[in-house]
Amino acid sequence: MITRFRLFAVGLAVVVVVAIAAAACGDDDDNGGGDVSARLDTIQATLDELAESSQRSHVLATMTTVRAEGLHEVDGEALQASEILAGWHGIIQRIGQAVGGTDWPDELSAEAADWLTKLVAAEDAIRSGDLAETKTAISLAHAAWHAIEPSAYQFAAGEEVTGGGMDMDEGGDDDE
Repeated sequence: MITRFRLFAVGLAVVVVVAIAAAACGDDDDNGGGDVSARLDTIQATLDELAESSQRSHVLATMTTVRAEGLHEVDGEALQASEILAGWHGIIQRIGQAVGGTDWPDELSAEAADWLTKLVAAEDAIRSGDLAETKTAISLAHAAWHAIEPSAYQFAAGEEVTGGGMDMDEGGDDDE
């Protein structure tokens, strides 16, 4: 995963350099080197597009990480468990790191902050050793994921974010 991220980062850097060079070396038909202000505007627009694209990729990577880490499975295990399983802490911690390290767009930042708060509470509950508290905290973190998930995927796809989180009590979790 780190190798892919580094490859993505290098690729993004190359695109930025090429975009800046292309804008700076643009068409010099006016013999005066072109309108510097227009070129700077073009460069800024390109950088803004790249920043948004990078943010969309970051959100998608976080959502993919959460699914790969198995939050569905941890919640399912916790609901049936008679003790706290050793792997839960690491999974919840890694998901929290991914969520906390994501540059969330403004329209998702409140939901992401709520999700992170619930992940931290789940991590604290696991560390406390209280099984009942752990079960509740993991379920709340899982529900918070489903609350943000549709909007996060809309954002990652470049679509208008309309929300529409899933209600866990209405069968929203059938794609484990």
